[in-house]
Amino acid sequence: MKKLILLHIIFLCIYAKAQQMEPLSVDEVETMAVFQGCEEFSKEVFLANSCLTKNLSDLVVDELFSIIQFQNLKDTNQIYVNLKFTLTKNGRIRNPIILDSNNEKIAQQSKIALLRVANKLNKNGDFISPARNKEGMPVDLSFNLPIILNIQ
Repeated sequence: MKKLILLHIIFLCIYAKAQQMEPLSVDEVETMAVFQGCEEFSKEVFLANSCLTKNLSDLVVDELFSIIQFQNLKDTNQIYVNLKFTLTKNGRIRNPIILDSNNEKIAQQSKIALLRVANKLNKNGDFISPARNKEGMPVDLSFNLPIILNIQ
């Protein structure tokens, strides 16, 4: 009986530790997170990553154009922002941070735009299928999203 209790405690400790794991990087997942419409690339991490990046970046840029006045940026041809966030094992976008940008104001607005996009996806019932580890279990994914705005 003591062995059974000890085994149960060990299992609970391992399970709790697994629940607290840091998000994995794209290089560490067996199956990449898949954006709706990118299912054909689900077996190939690089292609699924590219499709997810393009779709999310396009949605964030569209959202930015709806909330920012760009006429004050005439001296700038291109603005870049690199965001990092966690894509949870439930397919939700969480904890965005700015990694790098050549325009702090647009970077802050990009972070807001990403959260708005995430809320719209959740509200519409759209979701991103989570990344999976080698055991096939959904995992949190640390994801970098480059955003490039060409100002005309």
